[in-house]
Amino acid sequence: RHDGNAFTYLAYPVSADPSRASAYATTGMARGKSGRLWLATYSAVLGYDGQSFTVIDDESLGLDERTGRLHVRCVLEDSKGRLWIGNNGIGVLLRDGDTTTRFTQEHGLGKQGSHGGRTTPQPGDVTDGSPTLHRVFSIGEDRAGNIWFGTIEHGVWRYDGQSLRNYTAADGLTTPDVLAIYMDREGDLWLAGKGVFQFNGTSFDRRL
Repeated sequence: RHDGNAFTYLAYPVSADPSRASAYATTGMARGKSGRLWLATYSAVLGYDGQSFTVIDDESLGLDERTGRLHVRCVLEDSKGRLWIGNNGIGVLLRDGDTTTRFTQEHGLGKQGSHGGRTTPQPGDVTDGSPTLHRVFSIGEDRAGNIWFGTIEHGVWRYDGQSLRNYTAADGLTTPDVLAIYMDREGDLWLAGKGVFQFNGTSFDRRL
C-alpha cells in the first residue's frame, strides 16, 4: 500500500500451512463502497476496510470437492453494493448482503466435470455442448448497470438483471477469451483478450 511517500506491506490472514502459499496468489482487486478494497486470490476473497479483513472462502461458503472449490480470478462490487466473484471452474458467485448464490448454476450455465473433477453432471450444468459461464476471468459493470462476464472459451456474457446474453465472434468479438473489461470516462465498454474490442451498443468493433 502506497501512502504517497512510501510502500507498506499488508499481510493476508491466511493459513500458516506453507503448502497453501500459492493458493493466496492475488488475481484481482476492486474498490467497494465506504472505501473497502476487495482482493481476489485463488482460494479466497478478502475485503479490507482499513482495519480488518472479511474472509470469503470455501469454508464460509460451504464448498467442497463435490460442489467444486474456489479458484477466484476476478471480483467486482457493483453500483448496488452486490459482490460478484468470478471463478475458474464453478463460474460466478453472487453475494448480496449476507446471502451468497451460485449464479452460474442458477442460470444453468455450469460445465460438466468442473465440480471437483467429477464427470457426472451436476444441477445447473450444460449438457448439450452450449456455451457455458464456468471459467470467468473478468467482470465489469457498464453505465446502464449491466454486469459483464469475460470468460475463457466463450466470449463475454451480459446480465441485464433478468437474463444473460452471450456475445461471440458472430457479434464481432473474435476473441474467445476475455481477460479484461474496462468502462472509460465517456461510458464506452472495452474488452481485451486476443485483441482489444469496443462495444458499439449492439456488437463489438476491433480496435487493436
